[in-house]
Amino acid sequence: MCDENEFNNALKEFNHELMNDPDTRDFGIYFDCMYGNRVGLWAYCHRKSLGVNCNMHLESMHKTIKYHYLNGCKVGRLDKSITTIRRYTRDKKVERIIKLTKGKTSTKIQEIKKRHNKSTLLDLTINQDSANNWSVESEYTPTDTENDNFDATSNKDNEIQVHIKTLENKKTINMQEQFKEKAISLANKINNIKNSKHLKQALKQLNSIEAFIDATSNNDETLEDFSKTINETPNKKLKT
Repeated sequence: MCDENEFNNALKEFNHELMNDPDTRDFGIYFDCMYGNRVGLWAYCHRKSLGVNCNMHLESMHKTIKYHYLNGCKVGRLDKSITTIRRYTRDKKVERIIKLTKGKTSTKIQEIKKRHNKSTLLDLTINQDSANNWSVESEYTPTDTENDNFDATSNKDNEIQVHIKTLENKKTINMQEQFKEKAISLANKINNIKNSKHLKQALKQLNSIEAFIDATSNNDETLEDFSKTINETPNKKLKT
């Protein structure tokens, strides 16, 4: 459900049904206290632009139960559903016991331990105010930034340069593809030329193009000189 208004209306109807039923009134109070007053932290319609889905663990559990334990079938009986969930929790407990016995830790736990070890090496002044309260002294050095020169357009200019470079690369790739198609077309047309003089003149032109490609692979400044050479009229006119 991606629309916020639709979600809010559905949530009100759900709370109304819970509160009006004596069997679900207690759960309705619990749900309204723990979840109803902070929908922005868990409802997808409020988190669709964050790029993080906090329901992945719940969805993974649902997928495991449905396809691993129920073989993809829908179960209408409550006793079978409860039995399946008990089997799932039993297997998870066994997996946890095995992990604790082997001492295996996940990547997330390793990162937490690494950060904890770094925090223990910090030189901090910590005072215990009471049984459950501590105060950590911090310090900072004030700096004057009024006279600093900040170019607000530098980042924008860099983005523009990157965009232009990307467009140039795409243009070069397109022209290379056109050149390949032209070369294949010329290779097919060369078979239709029977006159040896015409073939010799065409070969000279191809040699000029090859020399140009070899030169411009290291230096693009030869483009103007090559254009003058290729556009010169030949010394002898070909007779057809």
